[in-house]
Amino acid sequence: MDLPESYVVRVYRREPNAVEGVVVTVETGEAAPFHTSIELWSVLCRYPLPRPLPINPMEENET
Repeated sequence: MDLPESYVVRVYRREPNAVEGVVVTVETGEAAPFHTSIELWSVLCRYPLPRPLPINPMEENET
C-alpha cells in the first residue's frame, strides 16, 4: 500500500488578495512554485491547469 505524499506549503502574501509560494515534496525535496490558488491546487492534485474560459463565449467557435 502506498503511503500518502507529504508536502510543505509555503504561502507568501505579497499583495492584498494575492497568494504565491512554493510546494515542497518532503520525500524528494522537489519544489513547485505557484502564483494563484488555481496553480496551488494544480500542484497538489498533479493535474494540468484548467483551460481559461474565453471572455466572449463565441470566440471559441470562431477558431
